[in-house]
Amino acid sequence: MLDHRPNSQDDRLRQDTASLRHEITAKVRTYTEHQERVVCPFPGLSVAELHGPMPPLSYIYQPSVSLILQGEKRVTLGDTAYVYNESRFLLTAVNLPTVAEVMQGQRRASFYIAVAGTGFICCARSIG
Repeated sequence: MLDHRPNSQDDRLRQDTASLRHEITAKVRTYTEHQERVVCPFPGLSVAELHGPMPPLSYIYQPSVSLILQGEKRVTLGDTAYVYNESRFLLTAVNLPTVAEVMQGQRRASFYIAVAGTGFICCARSIG
């Protein structure tokens, strides 16, 4: 199995986006209310807060953009595993069968993610 992991450039990318990610995370917390859960504040947008690792689970990823605000996740597609964190995003263009696992997350350093489906992206683009 191939395993694509974050590289040395990721630390710089994390630092460059830290203030924006903290701002977005604060908004996510208003929806999750500091509880471990997934909510959909607007149609096509999901946000999640997890306080611990999540074991590998099978999913069908819908077309979307996933942005990790804090933590690390492994997504396996076929024989290839992609590990990504705050320095990268996941773009899914078609429905994909995957296995996803949250590798980091704890009460003091929860895992936060925002997932925007294609409908939400098109709507936000037409408004903005």
